[in-house]
Amino acid sequence: MPAPSIQIDLPKFIPQQSIYSLQLTPSERFRARDYLQLEKLPDLGTSRSDDPELQRSEEMAREYRNRWVEEPSRFALLADPSHRRVCITVSAGTGKSKALEQLVVLRQAFDPNHLVILVHFGQLPNDPNEFLSFLVEEYQRVLEDLPPLVTGNLSPVDSVLPYIQSLARSGTLTIAVDGLDEVNVVDGKKKAYALRRFLRRYPKCCCCVAGRPYAIAEFYWRELLSADEECDDDASSVWEFWLVVSFTSQQMRQYLGEGRYKDLLLLQADIEFTPRVLEAFRTLPREALSRVRSVADVFWNSVDKSLRLDRDKPSSTVDCGIEHAEVLDFLSACAITLAMWQHDPTSLGDRKSGRVVSGQEPVRQLSGLTKFRELVFGRMRRIYGTDWPVEKKWSALLRMNSSHVEFGFFSLPEPDSLYWRNATDRDFFAALWMVRSSDEAERDWFATRQSSVVASQFEAIRLPELNEVWWFICGMPSEAFIERDDGYDELGRWLQTIAPLYSTDLPYRATELMYRCWPNLLHRAGFLKTRSWNEYELLEATTHAQTFCDPKRLPDQAERTSVRLLAAPKVNALRLIVEFLGQYPALRDSESDAAKICHEDLEDHWCECESSAGMVVRVGHSDESDNVERLKTLPQKYSLCAYQVTSRLYRLFDGEREWRYGAYHIYSADRERGVAIFLNWYDSMMFCIWCHGYLPSEWELEHASRAGCRSSNGRNAIWHWGDDETLIEKHARTEGRRVDTVKFRKHRPNLKRLYVTLFKLWRWARGKTDGYDTIGQFTPNRYGLYDTIGDVWHWCRNRYAEEEDAVDNQANRKTDDFVHRVLRGGRLNGIGFLVRCSYRYLSAPSVTREHYGCRVSRIHRT
Repeated sequence: MPAPSIQIDLPKFIPQQSIYSLQLTPSERFRARDYLQLEKLPDLGTSRSDDPELQRSEEMAREYRNRWVEEPSRFALLADPSHRRVCITVSAGTGKSKALEQLVVLRQAFDPNHLVILVHFGQLPNDPNEFLSFLVEEYQRVLEDLPPLVTGNLSPVDSVLPYIQSLARSGTLTIAVDGLDEVNVVDGKKKAYALRRFLRRYPKCCCCVAGRPYAIAEFYWRELLSADEECDDDASSVWEFWLVVSFTSQQMRQYLGEGRYKDLLLLQADIEFTPRVLEAFRTLPREALSRVRSVADVFWNSVDKSLRLDRDKPSSTVDCGIEHAEVLDFLSACAITLAMWQHDPTSLGDRKSGRVVSGQEPVRQLSGLTKFRELVFGRMRRIYGTDWPVEKKWSALLRMNSSHVEFGFFSLPEPDSLYWRNATDRDFFAALWMVRSSDEAERDWFATRQSSVVASQFEAIRLPELNEVWWFICGMPSEAFIERDDGYDELGRWLQTIAPLYSTDLPYRATELMYRCWPNLLHRAGFLKTRSWNEYELLEATTHAQTFCDPKRLPDQAERTSVRLLAAPKVNALRLIVEFLGQYPALRDSESDAAKICHEDLEDHWCECESSAGMVVRVGHSDESDNVERLKTLPQKYSLCAYQVTSRLYRLFDGEREWRYGAYHIYSADRERGVAIFLNWYDSMMFCIWCHGYLPSEWELEHASRAGCRSSNGRNAIWHWGDDETLIEKHARTEGRRVDTVKFRKHRPNLKRLYVTLFKLWRWARGKTDGYDTIGQFTPNRYGLYDTIGDVWHWCRNRYAEEEDAVDNQANRKTDDFVHRVLRGGRLNGIGFLVRCSYRYLSAPSVTREHYGCRVSRIHRT
């Protein structure tokens, strides 16, 4: 009786995801169980702590991780039936179930006589004597849609039972068992022991089980996996252990395709995407994909799908007694309780001081579940009422055994631990609580912890476990919001949570969070008409909001009147924008020293750049490899400030910022009118928006920097005074006199970077110190602009690889350069090819250096 043929449907699998196998010598077999501890699995990375004790712990963990070896071929490994006893696990995210499904297909595809029966752990019988009958029933389900294999008076059981028994004896049967961590432990131990006894009767029968590390090492080691079930201390095993690891960047690219991979990277979030989330993103319809503008959008689309899968698992009943919204709220209550835990082990540092020792890695264990459960129940009663059957619903949630939380711990007699399967997943649900169910005390708690994601030279003042919660809060889609019976509309909690980001109550500005919120805030206030916006539409919406909020540029009465027709949530969003964009005009129009700074460093020095909407300008230079001379169209008329942003002007926006950089006043000696440095892209963009401007694009900046200067041959000049390098001392603050303008035409960008590195080493050997003096000391260009080259790099609003026609040799460019933002203008310690109008530089938007600054542009709306 042959096994039914099965077609390979590879698209539903994850062929690129790597599998590691545990390689132990015979003398090390007794330690097999130790290698399944979470901190000893390869995915968790390494610690950078200076603490000797932590370093020794890390070295020991590294020894364990080195025993996990990547298999060269995922397909060959899964298809090979010589691996008779296999246990598949994961250290983060998902992938074990997909690997198990793939094993079923591959083993039967490569050997038609080999039968693989895939079952859930919860379906297994508790009695080993019932296993053969159970396998017969499972096999018959596979055959339901096939023609009858036998005829006559024999019943299916009479014909199939000997067949299954013969396969088990000959080793051509594989039992694939999923969900080892999805069954009540008391029942699970019985099933595991029954499976062990069955396999002992049929030693050649193949078996592959899959579960989380804690279930394998803590729950079922003795009953199923150890060499001797009678010995508690025996940690050796005859089983092989395989680890499904997270995707690499290249595997993500292969799995998603180039287009969707780029869409994902453009969300600008350095977080871990589990295969479940990637699968949801990969299968999004194109129209839905156009509305994905944040990592919260991605996770929101995956949550509904994963929760439906949780409810449909064989271990769950059809009606588990808990609604979809209640599951969301319960998981969110668990997540926010973890995030706000007074002694949260996810941060091993001193929470009161807001400091974390550099390099300490987060852990996912929490002691004191009795108190934890009380806090969760209190939150649920607050939103559902005191009469809501919280105990009953909690039990239903445990039976459901969500794929997000390791609820198996609650089935132990004395539970004291809870694991969240993925920390990023947990942070999403914590953010979901904040925008759907938070109270004023919780929002105040988060308001005082913006500093966790404030840029700083010293990473020790950051609380990394809060970064992702804030990212999710900022980008949470409107579909996630609800209106409860407590007086808040659907946007109320979200607006109150983010309001401190834009207020002046705190001395610092979390600019990255401000920018991540900004598009959603504009959209919910009515300025940005669609969620599928591009960056030019965001610019238009921002300038519209700035005009609306400036008393000197009041919109017409009809536009003001239309505000009254907005729904209450939009009015509240508009009120927050008006409050934020009203801060700078209030300073500018006052009679204070701040007004003097606004006028002396910005308002009195706008330079027209001979631009107009739709104007065609010539950019680039023949010596550049990725900015060849060509024509570009300017989308709007604009002006630039004659000077870079000064330290004292930026101080009006963020009064504490300079003191977060210990070297700030070493490089910027003039504390008043020296150029503002150590700016990242978010700092620059949000400052420009705050003072009713915007970051210029690189093409606007290049056009203004060159000021229309042409060479004698009719080509673009290198500088705004021409091609004479002897005049550079007169026009630019830069390293050296008579710099060597090395020709780099057709040279690779990484060769340029090599020259820059060598130049830095040369300066260091000479003991030179860079310093920025008072602005405006050199001769301006024809438009009246000072220091457009040399001095500091100027951040631009556009992405580096946005202009593909600017590249002669795409093969020489990193494929993910498009996630970076552009810098222009060179810097004071730059060498010749850097200090020119046409040179393009790039950096990640969150990176800051002592030579990064910006200049404000103002768009002229027609």
